[in-house]
Amino acid sequence: MIDTPTRASVPMSEVQPGKFFQSIVRPRLARTAPSALPFLVEFDHLHIVDARTVTHMVPRHEHRDYEIILVTRGDYRCLINDVAVSVQPGDALVLKPGDHHADTCGVGVAFMALVLRVTPGSRAGRSENVFRKELEPAQQVVRHIAGLQALVDRMRTESGLTDSFTAPVLDSLAQEFLWRLLRQMPPAHLSPDLRSGMEVHGFGAALLALFEIHVTRPLHPAEMAEALGMGERTLTSRCRAAFDTAPAKLFERFRLERARTLLTQTDLSVRAVAEHLGFVNQYHFSTAYKRVHGAPPTHHREIAFGGSIVA
Repeated sequence: MIDTPTRASVPMSEVQPGKFFQSIVRPRLARTAPSALPFLVEFDHLHIVDARTVTHMVPRHEHRDYEIILVTRGDYRCLINDVAVSVQPGDALVLKPGDHHADTCGVGVAFMALVLRVTPGSRAGRSENVFRKELEPAQQVVRHIAGLQALVDRMRTESGLTDSFTAPVLDSLAQEFLWRLLRQMPPAHLSPDLRSGMEVHGFGAALLALFEIHVTRPLHPAEMAEALGMGERTLTSRCRAAFDTAPAKLFERFRLERARTLLTQTDLSVRAVAEHLGFVNQYHFSTAYKRVHGAPPTHHREIAFGGSIVA
């Protein structure tokens, strides 16, 4: 199942008396790992509707892309594939490609309708469906979307600008919107292919967060497995699938990537970096560093600082 998002408590570490350092790293997966969302997400348009004194009625029509209705006031009512659905303020309704939709709202309803395109789809001229095919209309309602509302407000602000960056910024906001929307939905509502990709990415993020917590000392695979709530064999199998390597080697590479960062972006000596990262001695550190990076630590120090900092 997909990992539930959690916050990794990683305090800044003291690399020297009075000097603290922290690195935030994007999880890197092997090229063979599936992409969780291998599509292009594009902003198409945003409609803002406020039926203050009249009813809001739209005849039955079919959706080719995603339309997300964010209700701001009143009781939004509609038909999705001829099934009645009601959405309250603060909630959202996801209309997916292929849905037949008709608005049946009364007086006093206000909402925003955001249309996103996800390409390439399996059918020409229609967005890809990232949800389970058997999704019931009632399951297309997403509760408590305050964070999503803030993204739409940013889209409204951006749309008031007229320069060459407006379209790509709107697309980036649309992509973030979709990711956050999917995060709030039950995993069982998503397509099997998307769930599979998300599980790999979620595992990678959890594993690298664990590495970050323990980067200053050796970490045995058995400890990793226990911390992640799985057996050691399962951990090894998932590491090979996601990163194409064993967990111990993956952790060593993580520590030595951190070593390279410290050598090229701080004035710490090679000895200090080795000690900070928990290597037995400087010789062991240098040997491991050269094995991973193809050159001794002094080489990258000299490239970065031109020999101005003592190794």
